[in-house]
Amino acid sequence: VQYGYSAAKILKQAQEKFRRVATLSPKLGKSIEDLMSYITKPDRFGSPPPEPGDKEHRGAMIALTVALTGMRPGSVNSSNFGASTLQPDHIEIKGDTATFTFIGKNNKENKYTIQNKAYVDNLKPYLKGKKNVGIKPPAKGEKLPALKDRNDLNYVFDKPTKGLEDAQARGKEYGGFKLKDYRTVIATNKGRDVLSNYIGPPPP
Repeated sequence: VQYGYSAAKILKQAQEKFRRVATLSPKLGKSIEDLMSYITKPDRFGSPPPEPGDKEHRGAMIALTVALTGMRPGSVNSSNFGASTLQPDHIEIKGDTATFTFIGKNNKENKYTIQNKAYVDNLKPYLKGKKNVGIKPPAKGEKLPALKDRNDLNYVFDKPTKGLEDAQARGKEYGGFKLKDYRTVIATNKGRDVLSNYIGPPPP
């Protein structure tokens, strides 16, 4: 038996998603700015920012990774990687730039770059002392186990499931974002930019 959504429900969900994106899109820059300030500056009461490794800092870093790239949040229940399940093998740092390269959904290579000194300075402590584990891309047609069922992994952000929860909390606190909202807003903005710069006949 196959179940599906009605056309009316699909349309309603699309309309709700559009309204949410329209509301959040102008807040993206401020959310990123506030998250960055959260991990680099004292709060309004003069308390120092959280330290790398603290759950608040880890959550903010995962949220920032998604917000700055549009990367999938990731989950240990998946066989693919994302922001919360990154491995040392996936990250290369040169100067103030961090490049992320890994196999994501549908076994496709994902590559993202963040050029931001504050972000990179706060990422480095998570890589200190962590060795690459020699992750190999899956062979064609190979089905990998869920990350939670593997014992060969070395997570950059420890306790990825809890880290994901903390990241959701930070996104909600700074702008009312869910992690998937960052991805949706970034994708929508990119699509809008492509269309606004397109010169030519209407697509078929």
